[in-house]
Amino acid sequence: MATGTLRTKGVEMERPRNLNRGVNYHHLFWTARQYNYANPLEEAFRENIHLVQPMIRWVHAELHDDLGPPKKPTNFQMSYVLGRLAVYSPLTRMEGVLCAMDSFHELAATNGEHSPNAFKIALHLESQLDYLNRGNPWQP
Repeated sequence: MATGTLRTKGVEMERPRNLNRGVNYHHLFWTARQYNYANPLEEAFRENIHLVQPMIRWVHAELHDDLGPPKKPTNFQMSYVLGRLAVYSPLTRMEGVLCAMDSFHELAATNGEHSPNAFKIALHLESQLDYLNRGNPWQP
């Protein structure tokens, strides 16, 4: 669908592309059943605004068809990423995704006890970037 104008209650505004195709939200860390919502850290991590992205529904479905779920981060890794997001204060959701990806790369580089799976998680986030860009309902 082409971008155009939308008139609502006498006000004209730019029509987002693919408006009629539907938009839903993608959790970068899925599936929900891997996370214990009774644990405040796990809930805060999985539901963080930068780790939940609006997506055009068909691109979202394509992402899940093409990619399996990422490994679940350890509690330390979740805490580290949330801390980095709080300090960095990303201005956009995509900046938040990049900050999270960089955080996992940092953890992987330590080769310490908190590095297991960190590199795989960073690569998984990187593999989601194209889908996030194509599925952004507000980009032309």
